[in-house]
Amino acid sequence: MSAGPKVTQAPNVSTPLSYAERVLNKVLNTKPHRVVQWTTGNVGKSSVQALATNPNYEIVGCYAWSQDKVGRDVGELCGIEPLGVTATNDIDALFALKPDCVVYNPMWIDVDELVRILSAGVNVVSTAAFITGHNQGPGRDRIAEACRRGGSTMFGSGVSPGYINLLAILAASLMTLSILIGLVGILLEANLRYHREAYHIQLRKFRAPAQKPSRSYPRVLAS
Repeated sequence: MSAGPKVTQAPNVSTPLSYAERVLNKVLNTKPHRVVQWTTGNVGKSSVQALATNPNYEIVGCYAWSQDKVGRDVGELCGIEPLGVTATNDIDALFALKPDCVVYNPMWIDVDELVRILSAGVNVVSTAAFITGHNQGPGRDRIAEACRRGGSTMFGSGVSPGYINLLAILAASLMTLSILIGLVGILLEANLRYHREAYHIQLRKFRAPAQKPSRSYPRVLAS
């Protein structure tokens, strides 16, 4: 009795996923990041509003700098519906929530606070005058050491300063489409009437006198 024709099954070869698809799959199959919001001022309110509508994040706690905000619902503090999370000034209680990240939005950085958060193993994203951290002087070394000690990370961003960096990246991308480029200029204007002008000039490392801005530096709107 002769054997019938041998059937060879084709190997199951799937089409490789693109980078975007791999990233999307990772995001969709990851539990929401547990976030503690640090303060609810002008920037902090915007952070809470954005975090509350993004399914990739879960606000599990909030640090209140002002005593009158302690015990109040974070959503109500930020002008949205209640979130079921109350603000507190008990830092140890916030660490006990095991957050993945602190969104750090005070007006000015407190290096001691950052060292405490990072040493506890909690990552930090900040808009509070922190891009590279060099303006912090010796405080930057303390922050870096806290990251090493806690196995955490520190990321600085924001609008002013910060957003101009994104424009620089966009400009660099657009330049790849050009054959000849004569000049690329990016101007950052800062309204400092409610801030300490000299401090901001030093903060951005422009090294220009606050009262003598030029075309090489941001215009100081001091009126």
